[in-house]
Amino acid sequence: MAGYGRYNCIVSANLKHFASEVLAVHGLGVIHPDDFCIMQMDIDPVVGLSALKAMRTRMANRPPTPEEFAELLERSRLFSTAQRVREAVALM
Repeated sequence: MAGYGRYNCIVSANLKHFASEVLAVHGLGVIHPDDFCIMQMDIDPVVGLSALKAMRTRMANRPPTPEEFAELLERSRLFSTAQRVREAVALM
C-alpha cells in the first residue's frame, strides 16, 4: 500500500492474503472492492453514482453504454456495483 494519510481499510479482491489478526494490530481491515463501492454509494448515492458515471465516460474513445459498463463491472467481479448501475441507468 502506498500513500499518505489516514487509512482504516485496504480495498482488495485478494482477501485471503490479508490476515485480519495482523491487520487489526495496525487498526486496519480489508474490504472487497464491490463492498467498498456499495458502501460509498450508500453513504452518498449522488457522489457514488457521479463517480461511476465519470469513470464510464472517460473510458476509451467511445465510452461504453451504461449496460456495457455494468457488464465490465461484472467481469471484474463487482456484481452488486453492476446492479446499482443498472438500477440507475437513466442517471448514467
